[in-house]
Amino acid sequence: MVLSSFGCLSAVVLMFETSTGNISGFDLTISESDRPSNYEVSTQYYGNSGFIGRLVYQGDPCTLRFSNGGTVALQTVYNRFYFTRVDNSGTSYPSVWREFFLVTRTKGLYHGGGQHDYSNINQVVANNNGTIEFEYGAGFETVSVGQTGYNTVGQSGIYDGTNGYQYKYRYKYLWTDVTLIRTSQSKNLNNNNRGYFESLIYVSIDGTDSLSTNLNLIGQYNPRSYHNEPDAYIFGVERAAPDLIPFSELVTKTNYQNAYAVGTLRFHSIESIGTVRFASNLAGTETNFQFSTTVAGQVRTFPYHVVFVPTIAAQTSPTTINSAYTSFNSKSYTMPTVIGGTPNVEQVLIGDLKIFVNTGLSLKAVPASTYSSIVYCFLTVN
Repeated sequence: MVLSSFGCLSAVVLMFETSTGNISGFDLTISESDRPSNYEVSTQYYGNSGFIGRLVYQGDPCTLRFSNGGTVALQTVYNRFYFTRVDNSGTSYPSVWREFFLVTRTKGLYHGGGQHDYSNINQVVANNNGTIEFEYGAGFETVSVGQTGYNTVGQSGIYDGTNGYQYKYRYKYLWTDVTLIRTSQSKNLNNNNRGYFESLIYVSIDGTDSLSTNLNLIGQYNPRSYHNEPDAYIFGVERAAPDLIPFSELVTKTNYQNAYAVGTLRFHSIESIGTVRFASNLAGTETNFQFSTTVAGQVRTFPYHVVFVPTIAAQTSPTTINSAYTSFNSKSYTMPTVIGGTPNVEQVLIGDLKIFVNTGLSLKAVPASTYSSIVYCFLTVN
């Protein structure tokens, strides 16, 4: 995962709720349908055994893209999604697979708590890199007096300061239920290749790399007792900074207490422990964080510091990242749902990533230009 301190959107949230779904234990002996078009109907499928959970969103209207982020299955007929076999050592076998596609249903949660199935029809993601639309925005932002806004039940009107039409967006949250449908298409799926299977789905906002969520799903085909089940998890990074961080504001952030928020990290797993660390290079060995640019053919830089502020983690204190090997672990936590339903006990790590600069930084020392930087985030699951 890469989190850039510039070039990002603000006030956007994409998180996952397992709810009554699951991210592991999908039975690959089941074959449900080969026809995605059969699911473009009003019938909902969150009661199916393939129900994964909910993707919850806040932000402007957007397009959500679903991509294969893991092993590429071999000799497939369609460009869909695939569980591929993985052995006890973690080695993938792309020639052994089961195909599936995704059925989604998007709804809105009003500010007053009511749910609205506004679409009344499913959106099917039949193929790798398929998309669905969030036609409306969602969030907590308010409008000024005289502007058009929404009340707690989604009605619109001109806000006069007292009449309740204070919300910028019709909904507090949007969410989409995600269910996988297993097809009859498979390769070498037999008792000679029984065991566990893995599929990594990368969910992102189309047209930007401002945030993403990774769904690492685990399937099984008649596993034996000596087969080790791989780790199933959800991992996402959201950017909190605007497109360009104003230098005049950044220079006022000179310690970890008033550091500038640039992102939020989320890890969930039913059982597996997640460990996260940060670095300034792709090798994961340095913490020499710097903004850089080229001015008149000369590379100019200035340093900054990264702070991780866990909100749900085994360690709860804000920590300045002075070593690439400083790590943060998930903890067992009863995770509430923002949409509603029974909370799950999960392994959870959630925290904010912030930055600050050295005292005394000024435009005199930093030539005017657009500077950029990357913070690399490394996840280990066990």
